[in-house]
Amino acid sequence: MRIAQTALDHVVSPLALLTSLPITRRQVDLSSVSYGLFPVVGLLIGAILLALDYLARMVVPSPASSALVVVGLAALTGALHLDGLADTADGLFGGRDRERRLAIMRDPHNGAFGFVAVASVLLLKWAALIPLEDQLRTETLLLAPSLARWSVLSSMILFPAARGEGMAFDVQSRSRWPQAVLGSAVAVGLSLAIFWPAGLALLALALVLALSIGAYATSRLGGVTGDVLGCTVEVSEAALLLLAATSVSHPWLS
Repeated sequence: MRIAQTALDHVVSPLALLTSLPITRRQVDLSSVSYGLFPVVGLLIGAILLALDYLARMVVPSPASSALVVVGLAALTGALHLDGLADTADGLFGGRDRERRLAIMRDPHNGAFGFVAVASVLLLKWAALIPLEDQLRTETLLLAPSLARWSVLSSMILFPAARGEGMAFDVQSRSRWPQAVLGSAVAVGLSLAIFWPAGLALLALALVLALSIGAYATSRLGGVTGDVLGCTVEVSEAALLLLAATSVSHPWLS
């Protein structure tokens, strides 16, 4: 029974951590989270968005349905990553030294940088979704959330934790290389299965953004935090949608 419960925790915990789905009321135990399943959780989020988009497009035009998808994505994640984006923007650009930046990131009130960052990301996602149609729209909605959540695995492994607590510290205090390899294998497989072979360009973009954000955060904070990881998801997701949108005029993904 205990073995079965442990196995179930490894499957359920990533869902509880990354989404607002009513999976469990228990507090997520970070030690039981299977980080290698992050891209699978992203794929599930994409599937739910597809269903929402299908229903919305039956009654409203593309701009409105695209807006509903963006709102649905925020709702599915409980705006957790958007909150991380806002806190990260405020901290990285609003503090004069490491201690002040980390203190700003703990402040529940958002500043100007945070508001601008959130508004910009939401607007970019909406604008990128509008021109996507048919198969390209379906495949992008499936893959973008998956790769965005996979991208944080590199930051969790390669960069130190900025604080001696929290999600980033928990990952750094344990060996997660096998799970990172598993998640990467899943991400590569999904990229090639959905967009053969050009999906690897989307994968590369997500990785480059994650490494760039992680490196910059480390230079400003001394490492990464859970907020930085949330920021990585949001920025990667917006960039992936924008890159996919370039295939409307020049169909390099098809």
